[in-house]
Amino acid sequence: MLIMDLRRLEVFCKVVENRSFSRAAEEVYLSQPTVSEHIRLLELFLEEKLVDRLGKTVLPTQAGEILYKYAKEILALKEEAISAVKSYKGEVSGKLKVGCSTIPGTFIIPYFIGSFIKKYLGARVNLFTGDSRDIVNKVASGKLELGVVGAIFRNNKVTFEEILNDELVLVVYPGHKLLRKKRVTISDLKKYPYVNREYGSGTREFVEKYLRENGLELSDLNIVLEVGSTEAVCHAIKAKVGVSIVSRRAVEDDVGCGCLEIVPFHNLRMLRHFYLVENEGRSKSTVYEAFVNELREWSSSEEEHVYKV
Repeated sequence: MLIMDLRRLEVFCKVVENRSFSRAAEEVYLSQPTVSEHIRLLELFLEEKLVDRLGKTVLPTQAGEILYKYAKEILALKEEAISAVKSYKGEVSGKLKVGCSTIPGTFIIPYFIGSFIKKYLGARVNLFTGDSRDIVNKVASGKLELGVVGAIFRNNKVTFEEILNDELVLVVYPGHKLLRKKRVTISDLKKYPYVNREYGSGTREFVEKYLRENGLELSDLNIVLEVGSTEAVCHAIKAKVGVSIVSRRAVEDDVGCGCLEIVPFHNLRMLRHFYLVENEGRSKSTVYEAFVNELREWSSSEEEHVYKV
């Protein structure tokens, strides 16, 4: 008897998301032939071809795209049902998909998640990183349940709440001319090659806004390189490609070992916020509520990391 069970839908979604039977098989802990059989049985049940096999790439057909949309909603509802029942029993457990921009996702939130899952043993967190704009869009579309980002982007489906603080600093390689200058101003950035973050980065958005508030435009800088991560920025500075403004958190280790140097601006500190992004139209599971409440409490002690530097 042909049926459309939840496991089969889960396998189908993984095939669509990975565009590959083999990668989907790895994620669902099944053999590739078993994954193929799940898809075949779904196609038989629906009497529709769901995926096209183009060499090693698998793409959904129009029918497959329709099924994928509803399958994701069904699977999400399953998780909500499990969470609701466990909530009734007083348990905090379940899965949570969290998205973060580069700095919080690399240097802050993993530490919080470590303490969170120790307290709530039944909780499981999937952490995704990307640029701030991408994370906001995925929270708005429901692909992620919540996010932590470094910039606000207009989107009427989400709300933004100040949750963490950060300081941006001017970073150079050892021996740079700016280290010998007694008073460094924001205008001095125009004189040196600059390494910039990509469009959509929260750091880039903040720097651009800060420059404008101080009479400069991003186009006034001698931008010689644009890269897609803070790590790439730091490597470029070490290679003496240019200087850049980055999060102090991201360079603490490199500064500590003498690989990079921080140049303070005269009478100027660049402080910014990270924001909790939530989709108000989404139902909140017990693990979601616990995560957000714990993050708010934990973040208050994190402020000292920035303001006592």
